[in-house]
Amino acid sequence: MTAAELVAKAEAAIEEQDYEGAIVFYLMAMEKYEELEDKAQIAALKKKIEALEEKQAQEQSSVSGNN
Repeated sequence: MTAAELVAKAEAAIEEQDYEGAIVFYLMAMEKYEELEDKAQIAALKKKIEALEEKQAQEQSSVSGNN
């Protein structure tokens, strides 16, 4: 599977609110881009992963705040 296909799978996972799955696909894509030495794509994916991790943290805090 190509890096672009992995990114597409990550974005499909986000649509389904599967943030954990999306992060896994982004990490796999990052490995491929590292092999290609594509620093721009690696940087972009790092930002996407950070944003997803932030979103997960916000959702967890809102869920735990509602209990």
